[in-house]
Amino acid sequence: MEFYRAVLFMPVIISLVSTGFIWTLMLSSNIGFINPVLKDLGLGFLARNWLSDPTTALPTVIAVTAWNSVGWAIVIYLSGLQNVPEELKQAAHIDGANGWQTFWRVVFPQLSPSFTALTVLTFIGTFKTFDLVYVLTGPLGSPNYRTDVVGTLIYRTAFGGSGNYTDDISMSFAIALALVVFAFMTFIAWALIKILRRQEIQS
Repeated sequence: MEFYRAVLFMPVIISLVSTGFIWTLMLSSNIGFINPVLKDLGLGFLARNWLSDPTTALPTVIAVTAWNSVGWAIVIYLSGLQNVPEELKQAAHIDGANGWQTFWRVVFPQLSPSFTALTVLTFIGTFKTFDLVYVLTGPLGSPNYRTDVVGTLIYRTAFGGSGNYTDDISMSFAIALALVVFAFMTFIAWALIKILRRQEIQS
């Protein structure tokens, strides 16, 4: 059990830049092994240029991001499950509740604090996304801006698409945009915490 926890949590402790380079190599149409594995499994029709195909670029970036962060969700929910009193589940079983009813009526309400923490952290992490997108598809959100996110937009506004410094006006606009995003994130995170905490009390 401890081994599987370590394996699932391993992507979290790998730097995002390293993760991006690793997946860039694995998804490469020339030296990557994803497409050859698909062909060996008889799924060659699925092989493609994952990061340069407009239809698969964004889903691929989302999948890599999810792979990198799913360890947090596992650890947080596992911690919440371990803190659910066994007596509550036994009492529900004695009262005639089946497995689904026990989970939905007894276990899930006890996971409310974990759900609140994970929801807020995921929301903040979504707006912080930059490293993976920059390494995987560049500051332009290639192909054709399909993977463009707030982080790359701010970077591109401040430094230009090639990473070279442009002018004070562009830098000032990028700073203003970053402050607007920060204020928006702060407000939404505060609202999420208030709403979800209220749900915790009610449950």
